[in-house]
Amino acid sequence: MRLRLPTINHRLPTCQSTARVCGLLDRVGDALAEERERLELKAIEMLKEPKRLVQPEPVDHAWWDDGSGVYSVG
Repeated sequence: MRLRLPTINHRLPTCQSTARVCGLLDRVGDALAEERERLELKAIEMLKEPKRLVQPEPVDHAWWDDGSGVYSVG
């Protein structure tokens, strides 16, 4: 469902900037709706895929930053 802002009379000079903002908000809203639909379709496809459990690779070292610098354990 798309929400549309009310149409503004573009001929009035005082409303031109408001009309531009409303047009921009409409385009942003459309882009967000399209992105949401794309992500929903991707989620549906991911749920259809067979479940594959992958064993994580062993790690022989670790990195962390405690605020005083970066340290390594090997």
